Amino acid sequence: MVSKTPICKAPSCGKPFTKYRSTQQTCYNPQCALEYARHKSEKKLKRERSREKKNFNHRDRSYMTQRAQTACNEYIRTRDADLPCISCGNRTRQMHAGHFKTVGAQSALRFHWANIHKQCSQCNNFKSANLMDYEPNLISKVGQEIVDFLKRDHPPQKLTIDDLDDIWHWFKLLSWTLKTPRPKLPKYLENWLG
Repeated sequence: MVSKTPICKAPSCGKPFTKYRSTQQTCYNPQCALEYARHKSEKKLKRERSREKKNFNHRDRSYMTQRAQTACNEYIRTRDADLPCISCGNRTRQMHAGHFKTVGAQSALRFHWANIHKQCSQCNNFKSANLMDYEPNLISKVGQEIVDFLKRDHPPQKLTIDDLDDIWHWFKLLSWTLKTPRPKLPKYLENWLG
């Protein structure tokens, strides 16, 4: 059996050479060894990136839903920053964005502004939203008409990935506008505006 003469695996070389070690991949030129090592690491990095892209698809509905929900919750906590928990009135605990009608019960109201309010972790997690106290406080905050609207049955909403992306952008914009301090008006404009 005749063995083939190995060829240097450096992309720019490709010359035949005699192997002195069984694992030798390039000829004896140090530039070839460096070039081959760079080329091999780039190929490995490309493989890892393509594997990551397969595992993490930016256009995945569950990822986009979670991303939109996170932005929505951030907006609610920013909007209600000065308010206490809507259920118990506590101000000291960790705060969440609690739904009056749960996502499982009314998925169409998942991102509705009137359905989500700042709620302490105790009420949201351990008291199942503490609805006995949530409802009267919600009525005083948004009115009976809106609470009646929330209590009605709503058909399930199947949001597209583009819809979820738009919702994410919308809530990010709303959060940003609430967090960004307004520029102070000059005295003459304050007086003019009344």
